[in-house]
Amino acid sequence: ECETFLRAGGSLQIANGDIDARNVRVFILVEQGKTSVSDDSKVVCSRCYHGMKLWGDVEFRDSVFNITSYYSGILLNPFGDTSFRSQSCNLTLVSPSFEELQRDVLIPDWEKRSDELSERYGDRAAYLAACYSDYQNAIESVDHSGFYANNSDMEFSGGHLYVSGYLAGIFYRSRGRTLSFKDGCTLTLKECRGAAFVALTNSTEAVSFGSRITGNAVSAIVPAEGVLGEYGKYVVTLTDPNTVLTERDSAKIGVPQKVLDAYSGFAESVEIT
Repeated sequence: ECETFLRAGGSLQIANGDIDARNVRVFILVEQGKTSVSDDSKVVCSRCYHGMKLWGDVEFRDSVFNITSYYSGILLNPFGDTSFRSQSCNLTLVSPSFEELQRDVLIPDWEKRSDELSERYGDRAAYLAACYSDYQNAIESVDHSGFYANNSDMEFSGGHLYVSGYLAGIFYRSRGRTLSFKDGCTLTLKECRGAAFVALTNSTEAVSFGSRITGNAVSAIVPAEGVLGEYGKYVVTLTDPNTVLTERDSAKIGVPQKVLDAYSGFAESVEIT
């Protein structure tokens, strides 16, 4: 029960290690160096507000990740110019509802700190109302994603990526970089409130789902230079095979999360094998 469970100003390396944290505000924060997790490591965090914020290059190999986070899953460097590699890993990222946050974190927190919190909020009802307002603001921002990445080369090979409950399963801005899923990597993106997968790119080749997609999804690419402005020329997304992605707002986006407001037809749950 701490502000940041593991914070590194430089690089972080975990090999054949087990990490188990719970009830923390930020799980892992790496401010500039490389993050490496390998050799059958197991990284688990239950009931954190934010999962991992990794501002340098990232390499995950032969490991298991299980993160339950209310506000964000894994955020890669917001300034970009980094690389992310996941090889033969099982990654599970889940965002529970506010009801679960209230039950498992907020009410126990009030019971332990009632004198301190009473001075600030008055009573428990006011405290929970303020927390709910903060939660609603957080989950309407696109960084409430399983993965949120800017200008990073990303590659998933082998293993399984499971994301559930976020505004977006994966939200990716390429700016000349690439995102690929290959070598038998499987995806399960469930109950995402805005979209299971969205990428803003300048190239139709920037996103690759391997040689084929089997499962209840198809890849859709929509020219959108006039809408996206500086964010790219195309929207790449996953949709249901029977759904047509359509633009419903011809105005420029302004901020990335407005993509989810400007289009209809995004799939909220998909599986790719």
